[in-house]
Amino acid sequence: MAKKITKLSGFSEVSGRIQNLITTEIFETEFSPVSLQDLKDATVNNGWAYNWAEFADAFRIVKINTINNPKIVHGLVAFTVDKDYIFMDFIENAPFNRGANKIYSSVAGNLIAFLCHLSQQLGFNGYVVFKSKPQLVDYYISQYDATKHPQQKDILYISPENAQRFINRYLNF
Repeated sequence: MAKKITKLSGFSEVSGRIQNLITTEIFETEFSPVSLQDLKDATVNNGWAYNWAEFADAFRIVKINTINNPKIVHGLVAFTVDKDYIFMDFIENAPFNRGANKIYSSVAGNLIAFLCHLSQQLGFNGYVVFKSKPQLVDYYISQYDATKHPQQKDILYISPENAQRFINRYLNF
């Protein structure tokens, strides 16, 4: 049975930072629950991999934007709260932050770090669990220090030690 939480906290005390790869400027980020307008804009027709509004009833969704431009969503993460960990159901960078021509770096790292922080806030020691596409397993292990679940090859997790490294690397308090 999943732990029931009625309100998410952890937004106001934490921010992150992403880098513009063109200008090399660093921008402070903030995290917040996704708005209805954000969901209407995050569609396959607008270059996203998913129609994010379809997830609104099943998952909690958090967005990341820069503090100086809060209307631009740089990435989204959908998750559920389980009995002793956060399960990351979906994560996606905005279309302009993907591929060889992406504009900002560290968006996904910021979102995962936020989930690690939230996991700590809920008493889960930073555990974040997720199912990976088979072709991305090695990427998550090398880029995000994820660990393979011993019995399920496509399930990965962020351990408490790696969660703290994520938080230290990406988040500001």
